Order: sequence, then structure tokens, then C-alpha cells
Amino acid sequence: MAFDTAGAANLEQFTLLAKNARGRACVALIQQVLSNKKLFVFRELLDMPNVEALKDSEHKEHYELLRIFSFGTYSDYIGGWPLF
Repeated sequence: MAFDTAGAANLEQFTLLAKNARGRACVALIQQVLSNKKLFVFRELLDMPNVEALKDSEHKEHYELLRIFSFGTYSDYIGGWPLF
């Protein structure tokens, strides 16, 4: 599968937005990223400090969902369903 340059541009846009997004704005950004049909790589966002800060907040389920999309499997997603 060829690398999709449109997807790369979208990822770059989201990583730039993630630099300033905090709390609920960061959650909304994660929701946009996960619903984007051109993105299949999420690690760069997971490594952003503002996104990583969600894992110790009231929004930790959104961080965990992004982590599952980055590294997990469908079984992980189903197994973690009570979080979501």
C-alpha cells in the first residue's frame, strides 16, 4: 500500500493543533483524528505532551482509545469496552 500524502498532511495538521489543545479541546481533536478516514497512524499524536497528559486526567478513556488505535487489536478494544 502506498503512503497517502493526503493522510500525512492531515496528520501534520492534527499534530500542530495538538500542541495547543488541552483537556476537552484535546479530546475533541482525538475524536476528529479517529473519525478521519485517511489516517491510519496515530503514534505521533500519542507522543504529544498535551495528549499524553490526558492519561492522568478525567479524560483518560480517550487517551486509552487512541493508544488502542495505535498499538492494540480489536480484542483489546472489546476487552476495554467498559472504559469507553
